[in-house]
Parts: sequence; structure tokens; C-alpha cells
Amino acid sequence: MNARAVAGAALLGVWVALCFWLLQARPAPAFVPVSQAGCVAAPFQFGLPQTGAQAGERFVLTTNTWLEATVCSPGTLSLQAAPEMKAAGPPNLQVQLDHEVLYAGALPAPRTLSVPVPRAGRISVNYLNDQTLLERRTLTLRALEVSGCPASALDPQVLEGSGGWYPSSGSLSLFLAPGAELTVCAAGTLSLTVQGEAGRGEWPVVALRQGSRELARVTATADPQTLQLPVEAGTVQVVPLNPLFETRSDRNLVVLPRFVPQP
Repeated sequence: MNARAVAGAALLGVWVALCFWLLQARPAPAFVPVSQAGCVAAPFQFGLPQTGAQAGERFVLTTNTWLEATVCSPGTLSLQAAPEMKAAGPPNLQVQLDHEVLYAGALPAPRTLSVPVPRAGRISVNYLNDQTLLERRTLTLRALEVSGCPASALDPQVLEGSGGWYPSSGSLSLFLAPGAELTVCAAGTLSLTVQGEAGRGEWPVVALRQGSRELARVTATADPQTLQLPVEAGTVQVVPLNPLFETRSDRNLVVLPRFVPQP
């Protein structure tokens, strides 16, 4: 190796050693608060979808759920909160900043809370003691088909929120009048299985009608009953005759949260 190569290798070694010393001497990076690390504030929204209703800044929490927001500085959470109760005991309200609980308490009456928020982070307003008890009389129809018609042709239509049609299981569930309508594509035999769930000690009674003709009137019990009914092309009405749907107990929480940053 010539002198120039030796000098170059020595210089490279010195440069590498200097870089290593600088890296070793550099202090460890300090924790950077969220407000200084590209924080993007986000308004309050439901943490779980379809767990309540929102009108502007006002939220109605109708099941166990929470609201969440991102704040980029210390400040104060102003919270207008009120119970909606037809239940034993008030809703419980909890406020968290990340994993730290800032407030927790029962809410027997409307009140306005001011909760200090000591730093940037994610605020959550939690409602976790929901209660809903319903009294209802439920009628379920399954295995619906008409001879000579494709299964999809029946196209059950639930009227005015009387219940629900569930295509994946092929079941029609009704607990209110006026009930539902089935479309019969041609004259034949309507086959179906009827089952019921009692409410207040009484089984649901259902009438199946086509025009002015009553095809059947059945008391639906827990034991499935299979019906075979002659029908013409047209509409068949499925009518609950003794519907029952009442809320015995319901607890909700109404909140209007506003975060005020520290000046």
C-alpha cells in the first residue's frame, strides 16, 4: 500500500471514530407533548357506531358506549349532562384522558360539569351502565314459500315498523300491527312455519288474509306449527291480532360536551 492510500485509510478511521463519538454523546430524545408533535384536534364523536343519536353538539347515548375527541392542549371540558330514565338508578358518567380517569359519578339529575384537562390527549366520555327492558309479544314466520314461485318472489314487506324481515335466515318477525305483506306470484300453496313468544302470559295470535278471505287464524306458541294454505296470485296480509311492545325500563344519557383550550 502506498503512502497516499495509508493516509486516506487513516483519515477515514478518524472520521468514523468522530461520528461514533458524536452519536454516543448525543442525549436521548425527550418526550414531546402531543400538542407539539403534529397534533390534529378532532371533535367529539361516537366511539362505537349506531349507539345513539346526535343533533349538532348534543348526543343521546342509548346503549353502553362512549364519545371521544382529540385535544391538543390543556384546558377545561364543559359538559352539560342529563339522564333519561325509566329505570331504577341513574346513569353513571365517566370522563377519561387517555387511561387516566378525570371524573366519575352518578347523574340522578341534569347538571353542568367543568372537568380540568391537564394535557393534550384523547378525551373519552363514557356511559357504561345502560339498561333496557322490553315487554313484547313476538310472532315469527319461517320457511316461507309458494309452490310454483321462486322463493325471492314472496318479497315480504314489513309495514310501518311492525318488525323485521331477515333474508339470511328467511325469517319474518312481527310484534306490532299492521304486520306484513307477502307477494304471491301465482295460484298455489303457501307453506310456512309459525312460532311465538308470549308476552304478559299471552301467546301472539295472527291472521293470514287475502282480500276479504281469511286463510287462517293461529295462536303461535313456542312449538313450531307448519301451515299449508291455498292461495291465489296477489297479496297475502300477515296481521298480528294482539300485538304488544312496551318499554318497561330504559336508561339513557344525554350530553353536550365542549372543550375550552387553556389561554
